[in-house]
Amino acid sequence: MLVLIRALLKKQNLYHLIMIKNNQIHLLCAKEKLNGESFVHLKRNIQTMIAGLKGFVESSEKNVIVHIGFGKARSRLLDIWQSFNEAYQVTEISQTVPIMKERTFYDEIGVYQMLKAVPETFLTAYVHNHLGDLIAYDKTHHLNLIETLDVYFRNMGSKRETANHLFIHRQTLYNRLEKIKEILGDDFFEPQRRYCLEMALLGFEMLSVNDEA
Repeated sequence: MLVLIRALLKKQNLYHLIMIKNNQIHLLCAKEKLNGESFVHLKRNIQTMIAGLKGFVESSEKNVIVHIGFGKARSRLLDIWQSFNEAYQVTEISQTVPIMKERTFYDEIGVYQMLKAVPETFLTAYVHNHLGDLIAYDKTHHLNLIETLDVYFRNMGSKRETANHLFIHRQTLYNRLEKIKEILGDDFFEPQRRYCLEMALLGFEMLSVNDEA
């Protein structure tokens, strides 16, 4: 793997430093000058290198799983530690959140930048405050109300698309939405309330996967 990475970096003419720690490869790519145009070029080179690495892994007969993350570019070497922290966050999110599994760069994970910056104790309390009753009901009655609410929001309130996505009958969805309304209140789809619930759902997904791990 290391030999391949070095070959791909050389092919892309990327100045670099590599450090190996356990099963992790830490990579620092550098350019003499970095502005808007050169950053786009640098990112494109890195993307080409990643594509080559993934192509090798996919064609390999060995059972290899690779998680890749890159932090933001920095103009000072003293700030590189921030880029490494961001890279770790990208790899964590890509492993725990299914819709983010193909994300590679820190600027691609969107709102998860903020969620990863929030202390876990605060995030846990936030999720409990907004979704606690729904989570408790799911544990007792196994109706998948959390998943239903998440898919309903993702489909912008379309009942047809939500039912199709969940592979359930339309009437089953109506029954679940009525129960969600009973637990959360009639205003759960109003903009301000929905924003809070959507953030709580994202946090719940992160916390749930971490608990399973």
